[in-house]
Amino acid sequence: MARRKVSVKVLNTLGRLAATNSERYHVMPRSNNWIVKRDGAVRAIGIYSSKNEAVKKVRNVIKTSKSAYAYIHGRDGRIQEEVTYFGG
Repeated sequence: MARRKVSVKVLNTLGRLAATNSERYHVMPRSNNWIVKRDGAVRAIGIYSSKNEAVKKVRNVIKTSKSAYAYIHGRDGRIQEEVTYFGG
């Protein structure tokens, strides 16, 4: 079977389209705890005593979506890791 070349421009466009239809979640520090929050939401999905607990929760949440991103922040507020999920 012959392989087709796909332009970078097409791939970038497809990536942007997928990103606009994706849910975005953040794991962020708050006081002495960690929260999981969806983009645009006023309230957190949950408050956790450890970052590991919050990361486990957000990984489970994004697996229920068709496509989602999770941004894991450090104590300084900077993004340390990005988790992407594209389900079927």
